[in-house]
Amino acid sequence: MDEIIDVFIVDDHQIVIDGIKLLLLSVKDINLSGEANTGEEILSLLNKQTPQVIILDLILPDISGTELIRKITEKYPAIKIIVFTGNTPDELLIQALQAGASGILLKNSSQEEIIKAIKLVTAGKKYLGEKINNKILTNLLDLIKKPNSSKSITGLTKREIEVVKLIAEGLTYKEIGRKLNISTHTVESHKNNILKKLKLNSIVELVKYSIKNKIVEL
Repeated sequence: MDEIIDVFIVDDHQIVIDGIKLLLLSVKDINLSGEANTGEEILSLLNKQTPQVIILDLILPDISGTELIRKITEKYPAIKIIVFTGNTPDELLIQALQAGASGILLKNSSQEEIIKAIKLVTAGKKYLGEKINNKILTNLLDLIKKPNSSKSITGLTKREIEVVKLIAEGLTYKEIGRKLNISTHTVESHKNNILKKLKLNSIVELVKYSIKNKIVEL
């Protein structure tokens, strides 16, 4: 008898989760044992049980998919993560693989391909979806091989990028807080997290980084 593979699904659209459940309902050696709609939910769930595989949407409401992958792989290195994507920019896919994802599947993948991907990553192999075109595949593999390529990829949440742009425009924390409808303390907390993520030491370095990596334009 084949070993049962426990799988969690993370997507902010319940219809996507329900669709994967329906596709895999009849697969005897794959057990869909957990689901979550946010990064916070999946991290909480992992405190109680750990699956072999997580099928993860990169675009979540509370945390960037890449940051979530990094958190999970650091704390639970045995878990394999398959990015489940629709129309995601190449840069985010590259970033996800660099953060530790084991595979990429498009959301229109067949039942057979999803099963194949789950079993391959469980066995310790990488899987890039059959429908990912050669150009994207070549770009992914080429950039993954470059040790410094991650420097050009932010890994920031949407809100953090908003904060970076406003800091680069010269706004004070108070002005940024008013513009984003958040407290000055929250702005400073975002700033500290951004510097930590990007391994920078000051606002000056952050502004230079933002211009160099085209987060903001001169």
